[in-house]
Amino acid sequence: MLSKYLKEKRLSLGMTQKQCADRIGYETSQFISNWERGVSTPPLSVLGIVCRVYGLDSNKVKKFLVKEYVSKIERVL
Repeated sequence: MLSKYLKEKRLSLGMTQKQCADRIGYETSQFISNWERGVSTPPLSVLGIVCRVYGLDSNKVKKFLVKEYVSKIERVL
């Protein structure tokens, strides 16, 4: 899951949710908290910034997003 991956990467960098939010350009850490709890995913407009801040493999992030999207589709069909 992307949520778990984001949390693990943030913790491995020794950053707080607030520090990540600041570097991404958000005023509060609520966005980061929502991503890590699986409530939402990073918007496509900031996904590149998130990958740079967290040092993420963009191909791995794409795979997570596709898998989660397909899972949501399968639940409704």
